[in-house]
Amino acid sequence: MSIAAVNWALTFAPVECAQEHIILIALADRAGDDGRCAWPSQEWLAQRGRCSTRTVRRHLKALEARGLIRRGDQRHVAHIRKDCRPVVWDLDITQIQVPAVPTQLPESTSNERPDNLSARTSDSRQDKMSGRSSDAERPDTGVLTDRTLLSYKPSLEPSLTVRSNAPEHEATAPAAITTNNAAAAAEFDQNKNEIDEKSAAAQTPLVQMRLDELANGLVAQGLHASFRKLTDEQRAEISKLVEQHDVPALVKAAQRQYQPDSPARFVQAWLPAWRDLRAPGQTRTTSKSPIASCDRCDQFGWLLGPEKNSIVEPAQRCNHAAVSGAA
Repeated sequence: MSIAAVNWALTFAPVECAQEHIILIALADRAGDDGRCAWPSQEWLAQRGRCSTRTVRRHLKALEARGLIRRGDQRHVAHIRKDCRPVVWDLDITQIQVPAVPTQLPESTSNERPDNLSARTSDSRQDKMSGRSSDAERPDTGVLTDRTLLSYKPSLEPSLTVRSNAPEHEATAPAAITTNNAAAAAEFDQNKNEIDEKSAAAQTPLVQMRLDELANGLVAQGLHASFRKLTDEQRAEISKLVEQHDVPALVKAAQRQYQPDSPARFVQAWLPAWRDLRAPGQTRTTSKSPIASCDRCDQFGWLLGPEKNSIVEPAQRCNHAAVSGAA
């Protein structure tokens, strides 16, 4: 498609009828920038012109006779079978017919008004019967009109008036409605402020940094889950969990929940496991009775960390506690 050729066919081509114009535009749509090498089939031109192939051949012959088109290099279609091979046409885009522009507008000889804004020159019978004056002037345009002008200024009178003989509860109804509306508006503003504060807290750089650290840790362990559908409350909650347990603990909890056949697509699937994690320094509660402890574990048989004041993460049973439990 060539914009230059189509522009020539639309604006400057000296055509004689509308059907011929449409066919020439269709030819230009298949030509190059120089107007050459257009070889659409007659069926395609008939579809574009909403006519028969016989009409297409007639208009192509007329365009060729006037020199607007001429037969081009037929080697471009040598690869097409001979019985259905189209003709290659070249458009002569140098032929230009400039549209004539009238130098003077024709004078109107009718008695009708040239537009809807100018005033009528004579009074009609309806004006005399209705008593309306035709000398009224429109304030927005300064044009005389015979129509009755309406005022669009806002009224200063109250829209709701209370009858003097109305019951007392009806007379005080507008004030009660106003009070209820004010209370509802105040409650709405308060809720909106709380939501804005939570949303702002969930969008802080610190929260985003913690989420990025957690995402990098999950990806390093082959856990690819999306953070895109997290709500502001979930973002804030995950940020607190990262601060409380650190990234490795959350990654290990996600690994325990990982299912190769049905992997989690979003991190919301691991939130329950992260919520169940014990806080650092918190001992695991059990219904079993205490067993004899050693210098490596607590009284319930859980291995202690290097500082002997908290259980290692993830929690592990001591060897002698396992033997005692089996006994």
